[in-house]
Amino acid sequence: MHAVGGCSFMIHVRHAAAAIASGLCETVLITHGESGRSGVGRTRNVVAPTSLAGQFEQPYGPMGPPTLFTIPVLRYMKTYGLSHETLAMVSVVQREWAAKNPRATFKTPITVEYVLNSRMIAYPFRLLQCCLVTDGGGALILVAERARDFPQKPVYLLGTGDSVRVTELADFQLFCPNCHRFLYAVMRIENR
Repeated sequence: MHAVGGCSFMIHVRHAAAAIASGLCETVLITHGESGRSGVGRTRNVVAPTSLAGQFEQPYGPMGPPTLFTIPVLRYMKTYGLSHETLAMVSVVQREWAAKNPRATFKTPITVEYVLNSRMIAYPFRLLQCCLVTDGGGALILVAERARDFPQKPVYLLGTGDSVRVTELADFQLFCPNCHRFLYAVMRIENR
């Protein structure tokens, strides 16, 4: 089991590709469903008070991604010179893509300035830089050679990688500082 938060369905792509490549199967269905907004089936996540996180983090308030990712993102910003404006552009582009879905919760375009003027949640994250909690789901099918027989043009998997989550903020490094090198090598593309 991987502790990867909301990315588990993406990690399954790697596992499915490995199963297909090793001949364990020919076709894999990967599904994902989430009831983050409605809370259907949600259980309370209890951190043991005797754990390191229970003793040294929970009492001080880090709860969920907006507060857990602040230190690594600030480190990334400093190391690579990422500006607040560039970070805000992620939200602008995500909204642009979301608006293409007729069932999107928010469709109105936003600007970098609008994102940077939204309420501060946990520095450097503002409200419009936090993930919108929704209910939803999806599925994808991985196949090997049969993909060329389908009517739609297939999407080819060039490479994958995964990493498990650390349990305490004190263990956070710069996410995975060499992950990009690994993925570029696996995908046989040049880092530009």
